[in-house]
Amino acid sequence: MAVFLKGRWQFPSWLFYALSRVRGFFGFPPLFYLRAAPLRWLSRTFLGTVRLLILLGVLAFAYSYFINSPWPFSATVKHLLAFPNCSTARALGFEATYRGEPGYWSHHDADGDGIACEPYVGGGSHRRGFIRR
Repeated sequence: MAVFLKGRWQFPSWLFYALSRVRGFFGFPPLFYLRAAPLRWLSRTFLGTVRLLILLGVLAFAYSYFINSPWPFSATVKHLLAFPNCSTARALGFEATYRGEPGYWSHHDADGDGIACEPYVGGGSHRRGFIRR
């Protein structure tokens, strides 16, 4: 990709633009800041490095989660998307999920019987308001 012209290596303008956009996304300042304001350059470079390390950590965690998951990729994605609450889980197609199945989260299991997002009948306390199957 790089071309040797006039005694030095030069990159195509589109590649230079793409790299500068990636540097800007992570908060890395342009190199001319190094001469103008060295402390600002160091602080922005540090913050960019921290952002990049956080992103790489999240990607590594997600990769290991998907590799070690006992379910297929699509079921694993639906399982993670069902995390917030039972309304989200029901919208994804998880009605009453049992412990060990995709879509089961312990905070969705109100009565602790191993069945999450059970249909609610209403009335009385929350323990008596669920239908047992």
